[in-house]
Amino acid sequence: MAEGRSDRDFRNFMAEKKAELEKFYSKLETMVASEQAKKVISDKDKMIDVIRALQVLMNDHYGDMESLQLNEPQLAKHREQVSQLIAKRPKLLEGLSRLCVEIYKVQADACFCKPQLEAVNKVHSYLLYFVTGNFHNLSDSSLEFCLSLSRIEFLFNDFVKPMLSNWYEKHDSIKDCRHVVTASIGFTYNMLYRNNPEIYKVLSGLMVAAPVIPYLQSPILHVQTQALVLIAFALDETKASMFGNAREAMEFLVNCLSEALDSVKRRAEGYHISELTICLNRLALNDANKRLFVQLRLLPVLRRMCTGDRDDDVVSALDILCTLSHLAENRPLIEQQFLDILAKLFTSSQPNSKTGGLLRNYCSLQGLDRNLGGRVSAAGVKAAQRTPELACFIEAFKRLHADAAPEAVSPNPPRRPQRQPSPPPQQSPPQSPVDDTPEMDASFTTWDFVLEDNKKKVIGAGGFGKVFQAITDRHQFVAVKVIKPLMQMTPEAQRKIFEMERRALELLSTVRHRNVVRFLRAEEQSGKYFIFCELLSGCTIEQLMTRRGTPIDEDGIRKFIGQTCSALSHLHGLARPILHRDIKSSNLMLTYSGTVKLIDFGFAREIATSQMVTHQQCGTPHFMAPEILTAEDAVVYTAKTDVWAVGCTAFEMATGSPPNSDVRQMFRLAILISSKPMPELPASVASSLRDFYRVCVQQQPGDRPSASELLRHRFLAG
Repeated sequence: MAEGRSDRDFRNFMAEKKAELEKFYSKLETMVASEQAKKVISDKDKMIDVIRALQVLMNDHYGDMESLQLNEPQLAKHREQVSQLIAKRPKLLEGLSRLCVEIYKVQADACFCKPQLEAVNKVHSYLLYFVTGNFHNLSDSSLEFCLSLSRIEFLFNDFVKPMLSNWYEKHDSIKDCRHVVTASIGFTYNMLYRNNPEIYKVLSGLMVAAPVIPYLQSPILHVQTQALVLIAFALDETKASMFGNAREAMEFLVNCLSEALDSVKRRAEGYHISELTICLNRLALNDANKRLFVQLRLLPVLRRMCTGDRDDDVVSALDILCTLSHLAENRPLIEQQFLDILAKLFTSSQPNSKTGGLLRNYCSLQGLDRNLGGRVSAAGVKAAQRTPELACFIEAFKRLHADAAPEAVSPNPPRRPQRQPSPPPQQSPPQSPVDDTPEMDASFTTWDFVLEDNKKKVIGAGGFGKVFQAITDRHQFVAVKVIKPLMQMTPEAQRKIFEMERRALELLSTVRHRNVVRFLRAEEQSGKYFIFCELLSGCTIEQLMTRRGTPIDEDGIRKFIGQTCSALSHLHGLARPILHRDIKSSNLMLTYSGTVKLIDFGFAREIATSQMVTHQQCGTPHFMAPEILTAEDAVVYTAKTDVWAVGCTAFEMATGSPPNSDVRQMFRLAILISSKPMPELPASVASSLRDFYRVCVQQQPGDRPSASELLRHRFLAG
């Protein structure tokens, strides 16, 4: 990887580029105004000027690591800025789209070969290539660009769809057509890959994938593969039979996945591992393809993913394996090649960072266990019995299945893994500050990392380090956050980061509450910093909603918010109160016993009086109270700041997103929530929950109840 720029130099580079791009985009917008499109494409000199500008955008502004002297993460951030800035200029995007439409009207049948158009044929092809090529690049760099482009429906109706249909027969023989075809398919599947409901609704409604079905027969493998990927992302499983005509392209994708696993960039032939695994899983929905993928040796590639050290690869491999196992004839081979690995994953006590919980609770592994007749879980228990350290797993497994009748394996299993059921409802929230968590001994003198396959067991990652599982000389499993020195930081700056983390520990090491994660201690060894806390197993509420694909039901909200208020009531009521300052669903951990734990106290502060003044805004914008967002100098935090965030979190649980989630700019958000009432919950939500949310998000802090008063609200107490 290239060394890149220093942090300071990179910030200056980004600021300079932003100013430069704003001027560049303003000039380009004037050149390609939508109403002038017909004039532009008939004037060779004007077209050449636009082409030169688009070359600058592609080569100089979008750039590469070497020319811009950036490392890979810096280049990604730079390209995201390039893409986001043009996304904010709908007139510019409309103008460029109109150029595509007008050129296609002229060249639809001529294909840049008509003698009467000899003077402009090549210029038209270059201009069309640079517009679609830039769209392809920019759509790969930001969601905002994809959203903006999806709103220009005439681009797809009047250019993309007819062009793909009309130029299929010509793309293999006319190079200029091929470039435009591949770039257009490229930016369309980039948009669908974002998995954004607004984009999907528009593009699926326009049936953008239909014209590329013939391309599955293309003699050009690259074109055939791009068409296959677009169809996989665009069509639902009921149309999976469309995929059956492209064995060569499927073999190419399997090989790409194998090569990408060996690549530092995790890409092969331009496709990222995440794109490839989603595409292969969609293709496997067709039973014929389930057989074909086994023949194409996809299983050895999936085995590599299952035994690798990346949690996301393991989960992706399980998803594909589960889909393949729905075909009965594949099950013996899957069992033969994967049973040992699946049993190991089933018994693992290490939470998976991708799913947010233990893999034995993940729907795809459970689906595999069902399809293989329960032999995965049986092998897992058998392996655990041979390992004394996993005796606790055996007991947990027995308790889990003690009262459960065996589930019959359906002869026609569902095409998609079934979502996990909602946690059992709890009618009344816990209101006692008593901590029933077993006492933990912070006086240990030695400790060591827990190893799995001779590698440290990674639990997760934070802003300044990774979190590992460790065991102490008191025979306790704990979580340890390792803050490593950064090359670009001075020892003083590194120590400042550690002290910032230590503040949370000092505040919370004496707190005892069942809904607050237990902190133990911090230490320094050989220039590395270690922070120890209670080891939790489960997932955050945000991860729960993502995995289920739906908001939380009313009983679940009552349970989760009730426990959150119980924790805050305790923290705010201490002799020296503590504010959390970043309440949201991603900071609420749901353990497997159904207990909610308040985590991530990096923004927490102790307050000597009823309020605290700072010069820095802390928290997540969509959960910030108006008095925080609109503060110009001194920022005043009180316990009512946390109460506002509780209301926003309840809204997030009920709808899937926090209030005003469509407003991305912080300054606009500040203006909105300080000048207008907060959005209401839908009428379908219980009136008691709507009232609970409403009292939490009162404009004036003094009008909001305390956390203790919230516990007596009819929504939680009823």
